[in-house]
Amino acid sequence: MAGSVPRIPQAGGRLPPPQAGGRLPRIGDAAKTAWIDLYRAFAALTGVWPIALAISVALSLVPTVLTGPGPHGAGAQIVSFLTSVADAFFLTPFIIAVHRFIIRDEIAPRYRLRPREPRFQKFFGWSLILLASTSVLEIFPLFVSLLAARGGAAPIIFIVGFIFTFVVLLTWAWLRLSILFPAIAVDAPRANWRSVMADTRGCAWQIFLIMLLASLPFVVLAILFVATGVGRETVAIDVIGAVLGLPWTTLWVVIASRLYQRLGYRVN
Repeated sequence: MAGSVPRIPQAGGRLPPPQAGGRLPRIGDAAKTAWIDLYRAFAALTGVWPIALAISVALSLVPTVLTGPGPHGAGAQIVSFLTSVADAFFLTPFIIAVHRFIIRDEIAPRYRLRPREPRFQKFFGWSLILLASTSVLEIFPLFVSLLAARGGAAPIIFIVGFIFTFVVLLTWAWLRLSILFPAIAVDAPRANWRSVMADTRGCAWQIFLIMLLASLPFVVLAILFVATGVGRETVAIDVIGAVLGLPWTTLWVVIASRLYQRLGYRVN
């Protein structure tokens, strides 16, 4: 496996060790590098990503099988959340492998699920915190419908306040914590929220723009699927979402890895 590394197009090779006051690259350059890294990761980790994709596709069908198509209530939201937890659990080996490949040029030969390892447990634990915080967005429509049924201006005020205070602040916080996951993946000595928040101080806006620009092709594809009616059936939507979701997630993973290389001073 190691002999195949030189045949994989490089994105500038390893970056130097993180330095105090590290600066982010230009947004366009970072987005371009992310796509090169995405290709490199899938070209190198052929023993890992097919298993991760198969698991994601299979898990994407669970909510439809258990709750059926159509409008979903609270029960379906619970099933969806538990499925997301399972997806995060089984994708953890793949995501860790991508981080270690980008940062250390380490190629995982196969998919290995090792839930007893401290690295796995810490990585998955933070993934659960992320899922728990974002799950509020999934049940948000239920609250909106309840408030809208009462009428008046109060529901609108609540919605605007909720979006500003929760969605925006949550996004800001997780952008700042983006380098925590690669830090855990490579066993950085101070991989904790205090260190990464200090390392990413003042960088949230740049990180957001890098991820947004790099993700534009996936956003355009999603819009085209909706506009053209592709995947109107629930099962088709689930499969398409899983197939697109893995490279999209991997794109964010390689971006986080490069951000860690640029900014991760205190965590090291």
